[in-house]
Amino acid sequence: MSLIHNAASNSLWIFLGRISERIVRLIVVMYLARIIGPSKFGIYTLAFAIAEFASVIAEVGMQRIVVREIASDSENSSIIFGSGLVLRMIFSFISWFVICVVAILFITSPLERWSILSASLLVFFSFRVASLRQIFDAPFEAKLEMGLPSLIFVLSELIAGLAIVLFASMNFSIPSIIFIELMCLGIGSVVLFFCSIKKLKPKWNIDFTMWKRLLRFSYPIAITNFLLIGYTRGDFLILDWMKDSESVGIYSSAVRLTGSLQIFPMAITTSLLPIISYKFISSERERIEEIYRGIFSILLVFGMFVGLSVTFISSEIIDLAYGSQYKDAFLPLQISGWTQFCSFLLYLLTTMIIGMGYERYFMFYGASLFTLKIILNVILIPDYDYIGVSISSLITEFILMVVLILFLSKKVAYPCAKSILVVVFSTFFAWLISNYVTDLSYLQFLLGFFIYFTLVFVLGGITTEGLNSVRRLLKWN
Repeated sequence: MSLIHNAASNSLWIFLGRISERIVRLIVVMYLARIIGPSKFGIYTLAFAIAEFASVIAEVGMQRIVVREIASDSENSSIIFGSGLVLRMIFSFISWFVICVVAILFITSPLERWSILSASLLVFFSFRVASLRQIFDAPFEAKLEMGLPSLIFVLSELIAGLAIVLFASMNFSIPSIIFIELMCLGIGSVVLFFCSIKKLKPKWNIDFTMWKRLLRFSYPIAITNFLLIGYTRGDFLILDWMKDSESVGIYSSAVRLTGSLQIFPMAITTSLLPIISYKFISSERERIEEIYRGIFSILLVFGMFVGLSVTFISSEIIDLAYGSQYKDAFLPLQISGWTQFCSFLLYLLTTMIIGMGYERYFMFYGASLFTLKIILNVILIPDYDYIGVSISSLITEFILMVVLILFLSKKVAYPCAKSILVVVFSTFFAWLISNYVTDLSYLQFLLGFFIYFTLVFVLGGITTEGLNSVRRLLKWN
Protein backbone atom coordinates (compact mmCIF):
# COMPACT_ATOMS: atom_id res chain seq x y z
CA MET A 1 0.00 0.00 0.00
CA SER A 2 1.46 3.39 -1.02
CA LEU A 3 2.19 6.21 1.40
CA ILE A 4 -0.49 8.38 -0.19
CA HIS A 5 -2.99 5.53 -0.02
CA ASN A 6 -2.22 5.02 3.66
CA ALA A 7 -2.72 8.73 4.20
CA ALA A 8 -6.10 8.59 2.47
CA SER A 9 -7.22 5.71 4.70
CA ASN A 10 -5.90 7.53 7.75
CA SER A 11 -7.73 10.71 6.77
CA LEU A 12 -10.97 8.78 6.44
CA TRP A 13 -10.59 7.29 9.94
CA ILE A 14 -9.87 10.72 11.39
CA PHE A 15 -12.75 12.25 9.49
CA LEU A 16 -15.21 9.57 10.64
CA GLY A 17 -13.98 9.89 14.21
CA ARG A 18 -14.16 13.66 14.21
CA ILE A 19 -17.53 13.89 12.52
CA SER A 20 -19.02 11.35 14.94
CA GLU A 21 -17.59 13.29 17.89
CA ARG A 22 -18.81 16.62 16.53
CA ILE A 23 -22.32 15.28 15.99
CA VAL A 24 -22.44 14.00 19.57
CA ARG A 25 -20.89 17.21 20.87
CA LEU A 26 -23.27 19.45 18.91
CA ILE A 27 -26.34 17.60 20.16
CA VAL A 28 -25.09 17.79 23.75
CA VAL A 29 -24.13 21.48 23.53
CA MET A 30 -27.47 22.40 21.95
CA TYR A 31 -29.31 20.57 24.72
CA LEU A 32 -27.16 22.16 27.43
CA ALA A 33 -27.53 25.66 25.93
CA ARG A 34 -31.31 25.34 25.82
CA ILE A 35 -31.51 24.22 29.46
CA ILE A 36 -29.15 26.74 31.08
CA GLY A 37 -29.76 29.79 28.83
CA PRO A 38 -27.31 32.24 27.20
CA SER A 39 -25.87 33.70 30.42
CA LYS A 40 -24.87 30.41 32.10
CA PHE A 41 -23.84 29.00 28.73
CA GLY A 42 -21.50 31.98 28.50
CA ILE A 43 -19.94 31.01 31.86
CA TYR A 44 -19.55 27.41 30.66
CA THR A 45 -17.78 28.69 27.54
CA LEU A 46 -15.58 31.10 29.50
CA ALA A 47 -14.39 28.38 31.88
CA PHE A 48 -13.16 26.23 29.03
CA ALA A 49 -11.71 29.24 27.18
CA ILE A 50 -9.54 30.16 30.18
CA ALA A 51 -8.51 26.53 30.69
CA GLU A 52 -7.45 26.29 27.05
CA PHE A 53 -4.97 29.12 27.56
CA ALA A 54 -3.23 26.95 30.16
CA SER A 55 -3.41 23.90 27.87
CA VAL A 56 -0.91 25.62 25.57
CA ILE A 57 1.69 25.34 28.35
CA ALA A 58 0.87 21.64 28.59
CA GLU A 59 1.31 21.13 24.85
CA VAL A 60 4.42 23.36 24.58
CA GLY A 61 4.21 23.12 20.78
CA MET A 62 5.45 19.54 20.85
CA GLN A 63 2.72 17.40 19.27
CA ARG A 64 3.50 18.10 15.64
CA ILE A 65 7.23 17.99 16.28
CA VAL A 66 7.05 14.58 17.99
CA VAL A 67 4.94 13.21 15.13
CA ARG A 68 7.31 14.65 12.55
CA GLU A 69 10.44 13.32 14.31
CA ILE A 70 9.00 9.82 14.81
CA ALA A 71 8.00 9.72 11.14
CA SER A 72 11.40 10.89 9.90
CA ASP A 73 13.70 9.19 12.46
CA SER A 74 12.36 5.67 13.08
CA GLU A 75 15.66 4.51 14.57
CA ASN A 76 15.24 6.82 17.58
CA SER A 77 11.44 6.75 17.70
CA SER A 78 11.25 5.14 21.18
CA ILE A 79 13.56 7.77 22.64
CA ILE A 80 11.63 10.56 20.92
CA PHE A 81 8.29 9.25 22.17
CA GLY A 82 9.55 8.70 25.72
CA SER A 83 11.06 12.17 25.90
CA GLY A 84 7.88 13.69 24.51
CA LEU A 85 5.77 11.90 27.12
CA VAL A 86 7.95 13.04 30.04
CA LEU A 87 8.07 16.65 28.86
CA ARG A 88 4.33 16.76 28.29
CA MET A 89 3.67 15.38 31.78
CA ILE A 90 5.90 18.01 33.37
CA PHE A 91 4.35 20.89 31.48
CA SER A 92 0.81 19.58 32.04
CA PHE A 93 1.20 19.72 35.81
CA ILE A 94 2.74 23.19 35.57
CA SER A 95 -0.17 24.46 33.48
CA TRP A 96 -2.75 22.90 35.82
CA PHE A 97 -1.10 24.61 38.79
CA VAL A 98 -1.05 27.97 36.99
CA ILE A 99 -4.74 27.91 36.10
CA CYS A 100 -5.70 26.96 39.66
CA VAL A 101 -3.70 29.88 41.07
CA VAL A 102 -5.25 32.30 38.58
CA ALA A 103 -8.78 31.12 39.39
CA ILE A 104 -8.28 31.35 43.15
CA LEU A 105 -6.53 34.74 43.17
CA PHE A 106 -8.24 36.69 40.40
CA ILE A 107 -11.77 35.35 39.83
CA THR A 108 -14.25 36.90 42.26
CA SER A 109 -17.47 35.18 41.21
CA PRO A 110 -17.79 31.82 43.04
CA LEU A 111 -19.66 30.24 40.14
CA GLU A 112 -17.03 31.30 37.60
CA ARG A 113 -14.14 30.35 39.95
CA TRP A 114 -15.37 26.81 40.55
CA SER A 115 -16.24 26.40 36.89
CA ILE A 116 -12.65 27.30 35.95
CA LEU A 117 -11.18 25.00 38.62
CA SER A 118 -13.25 22.12 37.26
CA ALA A 119 -12.25 22.98 33.68
CA SER A 120 -8.56 22.97 34.69
CA LEU A 121 -8.61 19.16 34.34
CA LEU A 122 -8.89 19.80 30.61
CA VAL A 123 -5.05 20.03 30.44
CA PHE A 124 -4.88 16.29 31.20
CA PHE A 125 -7.91 14.65 29.62
CA SER A 126 -9.45 16.65 26.81
CA PHE A 127 -9.80 15.01 23.39
CA ARG A 128 -10.58 18.34 21.75
CA VAL A 129 -7.64 20.58 22.69
CA ALA A 130 -3.91 20.27 23.31
CA SER A 131 -4.03 18.20 26.52
CA LEU A 132 -1.59 15.60 27.82
CA ARG A 133 -3.83 13.00 26.20
CA GLN A 134 -2.91 14.31 22.76
CA ILE A 135 0.66 12.96 22.92
CA PHE A 136 -0.76 9.42 23.11
CA ASP A 137 -1.85 9.82 19.47
CA ALA A 138 1.72 10.35 18.25
CA PRO A 139 2.74 6.72 17.46
CA PHE A 140 -0.50 6.16 15.55
CA GLU A 141 -0.38 9.52 13.80
CA ALA A 142 3.23 9.07 12.64
CA LYS A 143 2.41 5.64 11.20
CA LEU A 144 -0.84 6.88 9.63
CA GLU A 145 -2.92 4.43 11.70
CA MET A 146 -5.46 6.61 13.52
CA GLY A 147 -8.33 4.10 13.47
CA LEU A 148 -8.04 2.96 17.12
CA PRO A 149 -7.48 6.44 18.63
CA SER A 150 -10.46 7.72 16.64
CA LEU A 151 -12.66 4.93 18.03
CA ILE A 152 -11.57 5.64 21.61
CA PHE A 153 -12.11 9.35 20.97
CA VAL A 154 -15.70 8.85 19.82
CA LEU A 155 -16.63 6.46 22.63
CA SER A 156 -15.17 8.82 25.24
CA GLU A 157 -17.14 11.77 23.89
CA LEU A 158 -20.29 9.67 23.76
CA ILE A 159 -19.95 8.69 27.44
CA ALA A 160 -19.17 12.30 28.41
CA GLY A 161 -22.12 13.56 26.36
CA LEU A 162 -24.55 11.18 28.01
CA ALA A 163 -23.25 12.25 31.41
CA ILE A 164 -23.76 15.95 30.56
CA VAL A 165 -27.33 15.33 29.41
CA LEU A 166 -28.13 13.28 32.51
CA PHE A 167 -26.71 15.66 35.10
CA ALA A 168 -27.88 18.83 33.33
CA SER A 169 -31.41 17.36 33.37
CA MET A 170 -31.00 16.87 37.12
CA ASN A 171 -30.13 20.60 37.49
CA PHE A 172 -26.54 20.04 38.61
CA SER A 173 -24.39 23.18 38.80
CA ILE A 174 -22.11 24.26 35.93
CA PRO A 175 -18.89 23.35 37.85
CA SER A 176 -20.28 19.89 38.60
CA ILE A 177 -21.26 19.28 34.98
CA ILE A 178 -17.79 20.32 33.77
CA PHE A 179 -16.05 18.10 36.34
CA ILE A 180 -18.15 15.04 35.44
CA GLU A 181 -17.60 15.66 31.73
CA LEU A 182 -13.81 15.70 32.08
CA MET A 183 -13.76 12.67 34.38
CA CYS A 184 -15.57 10.69 31.68
CA LEU A 185 -12.99 11.81 29.13
CA GLY A 186 -10.28 10.75 31.56
CA ILE A 187 -11.38 7.11 31.22
CA GLY A 188 -10.71 7.22 27.48
CA SER A 189 -7.37 8.94 28.07
CA VAL A 190 -6.17 6.10 30.30
CA VAL A 191 -7.22 3.46 27.77
CA LEU A 192 -5.47 5.33 24.96
CA PHE A 193 -2.29 5.64 27.04
CA PHE A 194 -1.92 1.86 27.36
CA CYS A 195 -2.71 1.35 23.66
CA SER A 196 -0.11 3.97 22.77
CA ILE A 197 2.79 2.48 24.76
CA LYS A 198 1.92 -0.91 23.31
CA LYS A 199 2.12 0.53 19.79
CA LEU A 200 5.49 2.19 20.43
CA LYS A 201 7.29 1.32 23.64
CA PRO A 202 8.79 4.54 24.98
CA LYS A 203 12.22 4.78 26.56
CA TRP A 204 11.70 6.57 29.84
CA ASN A 205 15.35 7.49 30.33
CA ILE A 206 15.96 11.17 31.01
CA ASP A 207 17.72 12.25 27.83
CA PHE A 208 18.52 15.96 28.07
CA THR A 209 19.94 15.96 24.55
CA MET A 210 16.64 14.73 23.14
CA TRP A 211 14.71 17.13 25.36
CA LYS A 212 16.76 19.99 24.00
CA ARG A 213 16.22 18.81 20.43
CA LEU A 214 12.44 18.61 20.83
CA LEU A 215 12.16 21.92 22.67
CA ARG A 216 14.37 23.68 20.14
CA PHE A 217 12.03 22.68 17.35
CA SER A 218 8.82 23.16 19.33
CA TYR A 219 9.25 26.52 21.03
CA PRO A 220 8.23 28.58 17.95
CA ILE A 221 5.08 26.45 17.70
CA ALA A 222 4.46 26.79 21.46
CA ILE A 223 4.58 30.57 21.24
CA THR A 224 2.39 30.49 18.16
CA ASN A 225 -0.14 28.15 19.78
CA PHE A 226 -0.43 30.51 22.74
CA LEU A 227 -1.10 33.37 20.36
CA LEU A 228 -3.60 31.23 18.44
CA ILE A 229 -5.46 30.36 21.63
CA GLY A 230 -5.45 34.07 22.41
CA TYR A 231 -6.90 34.58 18.95
CA THR A 232 -9.61 31.92 19.15
CA ARG A 233 -10.50 32.09 22.85
CA GLY A 234 -9.55 35.69 23.59
CA ASP A 235 -12.78 36.72 21.87
CA PHE A 236 -14.78 35.28 24.74
CA LEU A 237 -12.66 37.00 27.40
CA ILE A 238 -12.73 40.41 25.70
CA LEU A 239 -16.45 40.10 24.96
CA ASP A 240 -17.17 39.23 28.59
CA TRP A 241 -15.00 42.14 29.76
CA MET A 242 -16.50 44.74 27.40
CA LYS A 243 -20.08 43.39 27.39
CA ASP A 244 -21.37 40.43 29.47
CA SER A 245 -21.65 36.64 29.69
CA GLU A 246 -24.90 36.65 27.69
CA SER A 247 -23.05 38.14 24.70
CA VAL A 248 -20.47 35.39 25.11
CA GLY A 249 -23.27 32.79 25.07
CA ILE A 250 -24.81 34.22 21.86
CA TYR A 251 -21.47 34.45 20.06
CA SER A 252 -20.36 31.02 21.28
CA SER A 253 -23.54 29.39 20.02
CA ALA A 254 -22.75 30.57 16.49
CA VAL A 255 -19.04 29.74 16.35
CA ARG A 256 -19.56 26.30 17.88
CA LEU A 257 -21.76 25.36 14.95
CA THR A 258 -19.36 26.47 12.23
CA GLY A 259 -16.27 25.40 14.18
CA SER A 260 -17.54 21.82 14.13
CA LEU A 261 -17.02 21.83 10.36
CA GLN A 262 -13.25 22.03 10.79
CA ILE A 263 -13.12 18.26 11.09
CA PHE A 264 -12.79 18.09 7.29
CA PRO A 265 -9.55 20.09 6.89
CA MET A 266 -8.26 18.68 10.20
CA ALA A 267 -8.65 15.10 8.97
CA ILE A 268 -6.81 15.81 5.73
CA THR A 269 -3.96 17.85 7.21
CA THR A 270 -3.32 15.42 10.09
CA SER A 271 -2.27 12.82 7.52
CA LEU A 272 -0.55 15.43 5.39
CA LEU A 273 2.05 16.45 7.99
CA PRO A 274 4.18 13.25 8.05
CA ILE A 275 3.93 12.98 4.26
CA ILE A 276 5.16 16.51 3.62
CA SER A 277 7.95 16.03 6.16
CA TYR A 278 9.05 12.81 4.45
CA LYS A 279 8.83 14.26 0.93
CA PHE A 280 10.67 17.42 1.96
CA ILE A 281 13.56 15.45 3.49
CA SER A 282 13.65 13.30 0.34
CA SER A 283 13.82 16.47 -1.80
CA GLU A 284 10.71 15.49 -3.77
CA ARG A 285 9.71 19.06 -4.54
CA GLU A 286 7.48 18.20 -7.51
CA ARG A 287 5.48 15.74 -5.43
CA ILE A 288 5.03 18.31 -2.66
CA GLU A 289 3.78 20.79 -5.25
CA GLU A 290 1.22 18.29 -6.61
CA ILE A 291 -0.05 17.43 -3.15
CA TYR A 292 -0.31 21.09 -2.14
CA ARG A 293 -2.20 22.19 -5.24
CA GLY A 294 -4.52 19.17 -5.11
CA ILE A 295 -5.48 19.52 -1.44
CA PHE A 296 -5.79 23.30 -1.84
CA SER A 297 -8.39 22.84 -4.58
CA ILE A 298 -10.43 20.40 -2.43
CA LEU A 299 -10.45 22.66 0.63
CA LEU A 300 -11.20 25.69 -1.55
CA VAL A 301 -14.30 24.03 -3.03
CA PHE A 302 -15.76 22.77 0.23
CA GLY A 303 -14.77 25.81 2.27
CA MET A 304 -16.52 28.14 -0.15
CA PHE A 305 -19.62 25.95 -0.08
CA VAL A 306 -19.76 26.24 3.72
CA GLY A 307 -19.94 30.01 3.44
CA LEU A 308 -22.59 29.85 0.72
CA SER A 309 -24.76 27.34 2.61
CA VAL A 310 -24.71 29.17 5.94
CA THR A 311 -25.65 32.40 4.15
CA PHE A 312 -28.87 30.79 2.94
CA ILE A 313 -30.13 29.04 6.10
CA SER A 314 -28.47 30.71 9.13
CA SER A 315 -31.77 31.71 10.82
CA GLU A 316 -33.22 28.23 10.40
CA ILE A 317 -30.06 26.62 11.77
CA ILE A 318 -30.08 28.76 14.92
CA ASP A 319 -33.78 28.20 15.57
CA LEU A 320 -33.44 24.44 15.09
CA ALA A 321 -30.27 24.15 17.17
CA TYR A 322 -30.91 26.48 20.10
CA GLY A 323 -34.41 27.91 19.98
CA SER A 324 -35.77 31.44 19.96
CA GLN A 325 -33.68 32.67 22.93
CA TYR A 326 -30.61 32.55 20.66
CA LYS A 327 -32.27 34.17 17.62
CA ASP A 328 -29.72 37.04 17.59
CA ALA A 329 -26.94 34.57 16.71
CA PHE A 330 -28.03 34.24 13.06
CA LEU A 331 -25.84 37.10 11.75
CA PRO A 332 -22.68 35.99 13.64
CA LEU A 333 -23.36 32.53 12.17
CA GLN A 334 -23.46 33.90 8.62
CA ILE A 335 -20.19 35.77 9.09
CA SER A 336 -18.59 32.80 10.82
CA GLY A 337 -19.53 30.61 7.85
CA TRP A 338 -17.34 32.69 5.57
CA THR A 339 -14.61 32.74 8.19
CA GLN A 340 -14.56 28.93 7.97
CA PHE A 341 -13.71 29.22 4.29
CA CYS A 342 -10.48 30.96 5.30
CA SER A 343 -9.91 28.50 8.15
CA PHE A 344 -10.15 25.51 5.81
CA LEU A 345 -7.27 26.84 3.73
CA LEU A 346 -5.27 28.00 6.77
CA TYR A 347 -5.20 24.41 8.04
CA LEU A 348 -3.40 23.40 4.86
CA LEU A 349 -1.12 26.44 4.70
CA THR A 350 0.14 26.12 8.29
CA THR A 351 0.61 22.34 7.95
CA MET A 352 2.75 22.91 4.85
CA ILE A 353 4.89 25.44 6.72
CA ILE A 354 5.54 23.10 9.66
CA GLY A 355 6.04 20.01 7.48
CA MET A 356 8.73 21.81 5.50
CA GLY A 357 10.54 22.97 8.63
CA TYR A 358 9.59 26.67 8.64
CA GLU A 359 8.44 26.80 12.28
CA ARG A 360 9.76 30.34 12.76
CA TYR A 361 7.34 31.61 10.12
CA PHE A 362 4.52 29.81 11.90
CA MET A 363 5.31 31.96 14.94
CA PHE A 364 4.95 35.09 12.78
CA TYR A 365 1.60 33.78 11.63
CA GLY A 366 0.33 33.38 15.19
CA ALA A 367 1.63 36.77 16.31
CA SER A 368 -0.04 38.47 13.35
CA LEU A 369 -3.38 36.78 13.96
CA PHE A 370 -3.33 37.63 17.66
CA THR A 371 -2.30 41.28 17.24
CA LEU A 372 -4.65 42.11 14.39
CA LYS A 373 -7.58 40.38 16.10
CA ILE A 374 -7.09 42.24 19.39
CA ILE A 375 -6.94 45.60 17.60
CA LEU A 376 -10.08 44.89 15.58
CA ASN A 377 -11.97 43.59 18.63
CA VAL A 378 -11.21 46.71 20.65
CA ILE A 379 -12.44 48.85 17.75
CA LEU A 380 -15.56 46.86 16.84
CA ILE A 381 -16.96 45.35 20.06
CA PRO A 382 -18.09 48.61 21.76
CA ASP A 383 -20.44 49.45 18.87
CA TYR A 384 -21.22 46.05 17.34
CA ASP A 385 -20.99 43.61 20.29
CA TYR A 386 -20.78 39.93 19.19
CA ILE A 387 -21.28 40.92 15.53
CA GLY A 388 -18.07 42.97 15.77
CA VAL A 389 -16.15 39.91 17.02
CA SER A 390 -17.42 37.90 14.06
CA ILE A 391 -16.35 40.59 11.60
CA SER A 392 -12.89 40.88 13.15
CA SER A 393 -12.37 37.10 12.79
CA LEU A 394 -13.27 37.18 9.11
CA ILE A 395 -11.00 40.13 8.32
CA THR A 396 -8.07 38.69 10.26
CA GLU A 397 -8.20 35.20 8.75
CA PHE A 398 -8.66 36.49 5.22
CA ILE A 399 -5.60 38.74 5.46
CA LEU A 400 -3.41 35.97 6.93
CA MET A 401 -4.67 33.47 4.36
CA VAL A 402 -3.55 35.74 1.53
CA VAL A 403 -0.15 36.35 3.16
CA LEU A 404 0.56 32.63 3.62
CA ILE A 405 -0.54 31.80 0.08
CA LEU A 406 1.96 34.35 -1.22
CA PHE A 407 4.67 32.97 1.08
CA LEU A 408 4.16 29.37 -0.08
CA SER A 409 4.03 30.47 -3.69
CA LYS A 410 7.74 31.20 -3.37
CA LYS A 411 8.58 28.05 -1.39
CA VAL A 412 6.33 25.55 -3.18
CA ALA A 413 3.98 26.83 -5.90
CA TYR A 414 1.02 29.05 -6.59
CA PRO A 415 -2.41 27.41 -6.14
CA CYS A 416 -4.14 26.50 -9.38
CA ALA A 417 -5.52 29.77 -10.79
CA LYS A 418 -8.20 27.90 -12.72
CA SER A 419 -9.54 26.32 -9.52
CA ILE A 420 -9.80 29.69 -7.80
CA LEU A 421 -11.59 31.34 -10.74
CA VAL A 422 -14.01 28.42 -11.19
CA VAL A 423 -14.92 28.29 -7.48
CA VAL A 424 -15.44 32.06 -7.20
CA PHE A 425 -17.58 32.11 -10.35
CA SER A 426 -19.61 29.06 -9.23
CA THR A 427 -20.27 30.61 -5.82
CA PHE A 428 -21.44 33.93 -7.23
CA PHE A 429 -23.59 32.30 -9.91
CA ALA A 430 -25.22 29.88 -7.44
CA TRP A 431 -25.98 32.70 -5.01
CA LEU A 432 -27.39 34.94 -7.76
CA ILE A 433 -29.68 32.33 -9.34
CA SER A 434 -30.89 30.93 -6.00
CA ASN A 435 -31.88 34.37 -4.72
CA TYR A 436 -33.58 35.26 -8.01
CA VAL A 437 -35.64 32.05 -8.25
CA THR A 438 -37.01 31.79 -4.70
CA ASP A 439 -37.20 33.51 -1.31
CA LEU A 440 -37.48 30.24 0.64
CA SER A 441 -34.22 29.57 2.49
CA TYR A 442 -34.24 25.77 2.20
CA LEU A 443 -35.00 25.91 -1.52
CA GLN A 444 -32.20 28.46 -1.96
CA PHE A 445 -29.84 26.07 -0.20
CA LEU A 446 -30.85 23.04 -2.30
CA LEU A 447 -30.75 24.95 -5.57
CA GLY A 448 -27.44 26.57 -4.63
CA PHE A 449 -26.00 23.15 -3.77
CA PHE A 450 -26.97 21.72 -7.16
CA ILE A 451 -25.76 24.72 -9.20
CA TYR A 452 -22.51 25.14 -7.27
CA PHE A 453 -21.24 21.58 -7.41
CA THR A 454 -22.42 21.08 -10.99
CA LEU A 455 -20.39 24.08 -12.14
CA VAL A 456 -17.38 23.14 -10.01
CA PHE A 457 -17.09 19.63 -11.44
CA VAL A 458 -18.02 20.51 -15.02
CA LEU A 459 -15.59 23.44 -15.18
CA GLY A 460 -12.78 21.65 -13.31
CA GLY A 461 -12.70 23.43 -9.96
CA ILE A 462 -10.84 20.50 -8.34
CA THR A 463 -7.45 19.66 -9.86
CA THR A 464 -6.56 16.19 -11.15
CA GLU A 465 -4.42 15.57 -8.06
CA GLY A 466 -7.33 16.63 -5.89
CA LEU A 467 -9.68 14.19 -7.62
CA ASN A 468 -7.12 11.40 -7.20
CA SER A 469 -7.00 12.15 -3.47
CA VAL A 470 -10.79 11.87 -3.26
CA ARG A 471 -10.72 8.51 -5.10
CA ARG A 472 -8.16 7.18 -2.63
CA LEU A 473 -10.30 8.33 0.28
CA LEU A 474 -13.31 6.49 -1.19
CA LYS A 475 -11.32 3.28 -1.66
CA TRP A 476 -9.53 3.62 1.73
CA ASN A 477 -8.53 -0.02 1.99
